[in-house]
Amino acid sequence: MRINRGIVVFSGVLFCILAAGLYPQPIPLFFPYFDLVLHFVAFFVLSGLALFVFPSDKILAGIVLLLLLGGFIELCQKLILTERFFSWTDLLANSLGIFMACILFSAFKLKRK
Repeated sequence: MRINRGIVVFSGVLFCILAAGLYPQPIPLFFPYFDLVLHFVAFFVLSGLALFVFPSDKILAGIVLLLLLGGFIELCQKLILTERFFSWTDLLANSLGIFMACILFSAFKLKRK
């Protein structure tokens, strides 16, 4: 049986995002808005991997699932974790990372045609 390396990498990044998002202590801020940069980059990378790894007929469902994942993490921070809190700006940064990956992926596909 052949293992798809792209799916392995996607799963690893997904695990890291879930682990960081559900870790009880907030991540230290090295500069203002550092957490928003992390949210954007994490979901940009995860989305980019998903766009390259999964079939094109599953992309819309994948985008919706990634948006829901961002919301799920934020809700868990509000409802379960005492040191963390729900943030609309974090959710916005997640969404922007997803949509920026989609825009760049679309441009990349158009250029290759």
